[in-house]
Amino acid sequence: SVLAMEEAIAKVAKVFGDKEHALFLGRGAHFPIAMEGAL
Repeated sequence: SVLAMEEAIAKVAKVFGDKEHALFLGRGAHFPIAMEGAL
């Protein structure tokens, strides 16, 4: 669950939190997930 991953998520957020640009790629079943992330 997300709550169990809280520490790992915080580390990733610290690394990427100050970035101004991101590229989300998805294909097949992952395409809608990439589109949602790109919002």
